[in-house]
Amino acid sequence: MAVFVYGCRSSDPTPADSKYFVISANDEFDGSVSTYSAGKIIDGAYKVDQSKFGDRISDAVISGDKMYAVHAESPLVDVIDLASMKLIKSISFARAPSGNEYKQIEFSNNKIIIADRALIYTQYGLEDESFLKIVDPITNNVDSIPITLNNPILALAQVNNKIFVSRRIANQVESILVLDATNYSIIKDINLAQGFCSNFLIDKNNNLLAFFSSGKMMLINTNDFSIMKTSVTGGALINVLNGGESITNSNGFCLDREANVLYYMRLAAQPASAPYIFSSYDLNTDVITMLNTNFTSASALS
Repeated sequence: MAVFVYGCRSSDPTPADSKYFVISANDEFDGSVSTYSAGKIIDGAYKVDQSKFGDRISDAVISGDKMYAVHAESPLVDVIDLASMKLIKSISFARAPSGNEYKQIEFSNNKIIIADRALIYTQYGLEDESFLKIVDPITNNVDSIPITLNNPILALAQVNNKIFVSRRIANQVESILVLDATNYSIIKDINLAQGFCSNFLIDKNNNLLAFFSSGKMMLINTNDFSIMKTSVTGGALINVLNGGESITNSNGFCLDREANVLYYMRLAAQPASAPYIFSSYDLNTDVITMLNTNFTSASALS
């Protein structure tokens, strides 16, 4: 299960203004969105049309008064009205079937950005290519940008008119590719020998938090791409399978942007009754705090 939190913006926001969206992403093809607001739960407020594919939601992003939800099994993205939770339209961004259930989605410069992977035929034979699909939600026009061959896209984020893509290149070499969010040209390719990066977050100052399989976290300046901080948090990469080949978008990291405090599942020393300990990391003071003395299991944290 992946949880997305949306706070309605107003001049004086209150808790009653907030609405929470719970995206069901289990293995029973339950593609639904439930909502919670002002003490009221609406279970299955939105449900994916499963008549053709039997589908789930792989990832979703909110922009303005709409939610954009990319399907797992099919190459579709749903445009959903937040007020009514009704489908405005579904946009096809590739030929069916998709073949890749692990997708990421962002929204930038009025375009939907989808990280996907599919088999393609090249002059060298059959290869699988990871790419970004740039979808215009008004015209339904789709452009494709190749990112890497025979390797996955691991994380996706957008900030400061830039798109950050964590990718595997070859032989376990990882890099963070930075694209211009206007014309999608390559601005920078950041090679970091820290293991693979499967999660991005954006802090209160619009810097990029990158989380690595080594248990390290890097704070990267999104203007000049300098490494501002490297910390060993011991953070767990939840729902990362097969050495990073398969990644669902529920994860073990979330950020209180106002306070600039990270909450995450820290790997517990084994043997223990469960794999994680709920912890926090203050980005202002670099202090790690164990928030619960009980070991826990988890599939998502938001």
